[in-house]
Amino acid sequence: MPATDLCEAVIAELKASPSVVAAFGDTWDASADNGISKFFYDYSNQAAEPYLVCMEIGESYDYMTRTPLVNYTATGQLLIEIHQADRKAARQLGVLVDSVLSDAALTWLGCQLMEFRIKQASFVPVTVSGANN
Repeated sequence: MPATDLCEAVIAELKASPSVVAAFGDTWDASADNGISKFFYDYSNQAAEPYLVCMEIGESYDYMTRTPLVNYTATGQLLIEIHQADRKAARQLGVLVDSVLSDAALTWLGCQLMEFRIKQASFVPVTVSGANN
């Protein structure tokens, strides 16, 4: 069944990559309804790290002369969060995800992706309290 939106297409592309699936430890088998899922849309529910959450965070539209196929182009952003306690491992997972998704030929119902590139990466500082802080 084809993806119904961009987030679903992104998750499908990542799950089709054996190196990404292995790196995250995803064992989910939808046909058998068992295993551990590590890839989520919009939110997650107490998954063991590492795991990934994909969210659409904004989109703008440029309208054109109507055609039978489409009358606008859309420019938007996805936020792909990688949850991993170790910063170096999180960065390595981010690089792996980027290598799979950059310029991937993602499609979903009624849409065709023109360009897909990473815009930025950021890491949330982890505050640790203790004797040396």
